[in-house]
Amino acid sequence: MGFLGYGICGLWDFWDLWGERDFGALPPPAEYVVRHWQDDAFFGAQFLSGVNPVLLRRCSRLPHNLALTPHMVAASVGPGTSLQKEMEEGRVFVADYALLWDLPVGQIGGEAQHVAAPLCLLWVSPTAQLLPIAIQVLPHNLPAP
Repeated sequence: MGFLGYGICGLWDFWDLWGERDFGALPPPAEYVVRHWQDDAFFGAQFLSGVNPVLLRRCSRLPHNLALTPHMVAASVGPGTSLQKEMEEGRVFVADYALLWDLPVGQIGGEAQHVAAPLCLLWVSPTAQLLPIAIQVLPHNLPAP
């Protein structure tokens, strides 16, 4: 079955199976990606080395369209601090893809396709890793397509 034949749950199974393959023929960077695509630190690094790092903005207050409370991410930022303190100290960033909302992307097999408009909150850890602490696929104040 091809990549497009998997539903969203099946897609994770596909990548899990892919990760169990023997990577003798792959170049080291490709092997690394397959082995680490689910790691938070790798996810954060992709924002900096990916196609659009300028989308990251320092976050001094929670975006109005993010359905999140500081309590929800308290464990992610660790003990002895808070989301508010981390925002005040400039260690929280946001990537907001709201501009993708309701973008016409065509059809596959006669069915309309949709693009997610994720909002991602990232935090610079004490070890200087950019880590995701919250990902919201659709803006909470907009209806799903």
